[in-house]
Amino acid sequence: MRCTPIAIFAAKFEETKDWAAFKTICGADVKFVHCNEVVIDTVFLYEVAIAHLLNNPTSETRCIDAFNLAKELSEGEHANAVDYDYGESCKKWLEEAEDYFKKSLE
Repeated sequence: MRCTPIAIFAAKFEETKDWAAFKTICGADVKFVHCNEVVIDTVFLYEVAIAHLLNNPTSETRCIDAFNLAKELSEGEHANAVDYDYGESCKKWLEEAEDYFKKSLE
């Protein structure tokens, strides 16, 4: 899996919140194997979450913070692609994952 080394390399951009640079690096790699913008956004958010975890090794809330960061970015300009044929988006998938998690706690 190529995305973990990219996340490690680009972790400095997570620290500085330079999402444009992070997305450029991620997108350049992902486009070698997939051109769908939703896929590119998904890998970008995954790599951002990994970078956040790496940059915050002692935070007790780092997991939920990484998820919330991905969710926040899925609503912004860097990861808001929508597959209109199927109605899929990173934002939708993250909301579904959050709903499943909350239901599992009931």
